Amino acid sequence: MRFKKYALVLGLCLAGISTGTLADDSIHLSQVNFTAGNGAVSGDVDGNSAIIGEVGKPMEFHTTYQVGWFYPPPEGTAGAMTLKESDIKKPEYVLLWSNETHNDPSFPPGIYGDGDTGVYSGTPEQAGTWHYAPSVRDKEDGEDPYRGDGYWWTQYAKWNDKTWVRAKDETTVLILQPPSAKAIMLQCSGSNLDLLLQVDYDTGLVRVFGNDGKLAGVYHASITDDFIAWGKTNIYKPMFTPTSVKLDRKTGNLTTTVDYGNAYSGSCTKRSTEQKF
Repeated sequence: MRFKKYALVLGLCLAGISTGTLADDSIHLSQVNFTAGNGAVSGDVDGNSAIIGEVGKPMEFHTTYQVGWFYPPPEGTAGAMTLKESDIKKPEYVLLWSNETHNDPSFPPGIYGDGDTGVYSGTPEQAGTWHYAPSVRDKEDGEDPYRGDGYWWTQYAKWNDKTWVRAKDETTVLILQPPSAKAIMLQCSGSNLDLLLQVDYDTGLVRVFGNDGKLAGVYHASITDDFIAWGKTNIYKPMFTPTSVKLDRKTGNLTTTVDYGNAYSGSCTKRSTEQKF
């Protein structure tokens, strides 16, 4: 399939917390997202959610959506929404992006998309960063979508003479180079902290792993003789959400700042007696 920019936004759907309701108290929801599949990671990149893959490693991600009428859980209880009726019964998919977004090439080389299934898969051949708004429509009734009150995380966009339900926010797709020979692993622990860090001195990237060993985030760091530092981090497994992180290369001390809540502090495993890492 071809990947193109959307040409014209037809209108921003009603935003906020006003709800569309039917006589049976169902409410209308509209959201479209990416979900990571085999070989891909749904993680944090410089404080923003992203799909992460690596050159030479097969990966897959796909578009998911909730567009239609849902029953809320019983009053006073917590639980999942229950689908009453989807607006999209025969879906087709595309990836759109704004005129301000520069995806060059349009899609990561080696990754291919299926417009009938919304699955994007393959083996990446080139590192880089791309930004997409996952989008979906009904093949038969897509030109007359619901536009009333509800919970909206989408907007309507026109592309290729079709009306698409497009995520309001673009999602980053980051394809990494494999770690260089200058990458080192650090074990960091302390107050509210239990992480593995991989610092790559060649690329300036810091990969953060949870204590389960799974990649959770990737950050473009500033590396000097004294410190390794990076900005906003949103990792929820484990809960690690500072606004900045600084790692002292001589002592191994790791400190953070936060807007609210508890700051994190700890130390990372030393690598030598002279320059710790």
